[in-house]
Formats: sequence, C-alpha cells, structure tokens
Amino acid sequence: MGIGFGIGIKYGPRPDIAFSKVEEVIGQTFYASIEKIDEKNNVIRINAKGLEINDSNYRGDFTFAIEEETEITWRGEKIHASDLKEGKNISITFLEKVETEETPTPLKKLKIQVLNDEL
Repeated sequence: MGIGFGIGIKYGPRPDIAFSKVEEVIGQTFYASIEKIDEKNNVIRINAKGLEINDSNYRGDFTFAIEEETEITWRGEKIHASDLKEGKNISITFLEKVETEETPTPLKKLKIQVLNDEL
C-alpha cells in the first residue's frame, strides 16, 4: 500500500502545470461514390451516395460544397477539387455535426480522400 501511495504522489496531478481547455472535435468518416459535380458561380457542389460498407446512417445521399478550407487528398498528397470526378470513391470526414432530416444530407467542414488507384 505504501508503494501505491508513493507512485500517486510522484506521478499524480501537478498543480504547477497549467492545463488549457481542449476543444472537442466532432468527426465521422464514411465512404461514398461521387454521383454528380456541379459548378456555379465558382462554387463546386458535390452529390455523393454512401457505400453499403458504411453504417446504415451513412448509406444515403449527401451533398457538400468544396470550400477554401476543404482538404482534398489522394495517396497522402493534396489535390485540387478539379481532380474529383463522377464515379470516384472517396472517404469523407466531416467535422461539424449535422442534425437534419433533409435529403440529401448537407455536410460541412470536410476532409476528402480519393480512394481509387488512379485519379
């Protein structure tokens, strides 16, 4: 019992270290196929269909706009939105909780990864 108490004192919380509040990141990743790409007024909008491999909540239709902060990658390298093509499989990680019954479900604050072997 003395050993446990000693470890608790040595490795326990330290009042001399300032802790900052960590912002909670909300995120979910799922897989989809790009069904349609539209560009109007310099805004690229994508409609995607969730793949059967996903949880049932992510098998529906989704829509999103490519924004300046949207990260798009292929094989670990950043690519441009113009590299996205209809029929390509992608993983979508959204960082903002969407609570709506709207179809297709709108997604915001995204990271997109192209999964196909070729662009």
